[in-house]
Amino acid sequence: YTNRRGESISRHVEPIGVLFKESSWYMKGYCRVREDIRTFKLTRMGTLRNTGEAFEPDADKYNAEKIEGNQTKETGTTRIVMKLSADVRVRVEDYVDADRVIEDNGEFFAEFSYPEDEFLYNTILGFGDKVEIIEPEHLRAIIRERARRVFELYENEI
Repeated sequence: YTNRRGESISRHVEPIGVLFKESSWYMKGYCRVREDIRTFKLTRMGTLRNTGEAFEPDADKYNAEKIEGNQTKETGTTRIVMKLSADVRVRVEDYVDADRVIEDNGEFFAEFSYPEDEFLYNTILGFGDKVEIIEPEHLRAIIRERARRVFELYENEI
């Protein structure tokens, strides 16, 4: 399996099911390597091998909170608060659970935890001026700096 950082990793997974999210198919399963429920993008799977092993669902491994939740015991997540425009609400909900997006006096806010990496930065920047990071300040500064560098690329005409 190749993760979103481009690292190829061998995994041994007990499949739970498949789901369609963000225009892609994923397999959710219990990863024996990480000893946790993980989600794997099907297009990032390399060689698949059926081991022929049978497994019994274990209540400790397969509890509903782990299976349904966006985050499991992965480390490196950051709590994020963002203000968003109503016209991107549905797109933001592709990345976070709909119940994480709330309306307050006509303004929309999302509060969630997400792994902080290039995928997050690029996703936030992809919303352009339709989202604003409120917290944490260090993430706001990273997005501001990256937006400044993009602006500099287009500041002068060719």
